[in-house]
Parts: sequence; C-alpha cells; structure tokens
Amino acid sequence: MKIGFNPAIKNQNMYSAKRNASEHTSISNNQLAFKKVNQEFYKMAEESFKDWKDVTSEWYEWFTDAVALWKDIPKQDAIDTLDAIRKWVHKDSLESYNATYNFIKSLVK
Repeated sequence: MKIGFNPAIKNQNMYSAKRNASEHTSISNNQLAFKKVNQEFYKMAEESFKDWKDVTSEWYEWFTDAVALWKDIPKQDAIDTLDAIRKWVHKDSLESYNATYNFIKSLVK
C-alpha cells in the first residue's frame, strides 16, 4: 500500500491521505507483534522471574533448543524475544543471557 496521493483517484484530499497513512501504520504495528511461540517463551520467562526473581538457566536451554535445533522460532523473532525479556535478567545471570544472545545472533548471519 503506497502512502500519499493516488493520481487515479479524483478529489482525493489530505484527510484521505492521512487516513491511509494511519491504516498503513496500524498494519505495520500488528506485524511487529510476537508470534505464538515467542509469546509462550515470553510468558515462561515472566513466570520464571515471578518465582525466582530471574530467568532460569532451563529457560535459556529450552529457548536455544527451540531456535537452533527445532527451528520453531525464526532467529530474528528470537532476538526480539531476548530483547523483551532483558528486563527480567538479574545481574548475576547476565553472562548466561549474553551467551545465549550472542549465540542466536551468530545464527542470523
């Protein structure tokens, strides 16, 4: 969908162009939403944080397996999920987080 005036449509005004732009924006925002599997891992990390005040090492293992072995999650979505859960990573386990992040980032190439 091209944003702006369409010369084929007569009497198109600025309001119409702005409405088309906002419709385009809402479509783009929906495309950025997590997929089901990512939402699953996101919720698992959230639960882990509620229970343990950190994201557990088991979560990193399951997540890495889902991305690298079973390819259940696209690599870019995995990076987005890791970015989203960063707020729950305790400073003591930052090394595990960074190792997982760097490993998945290396798969994206």
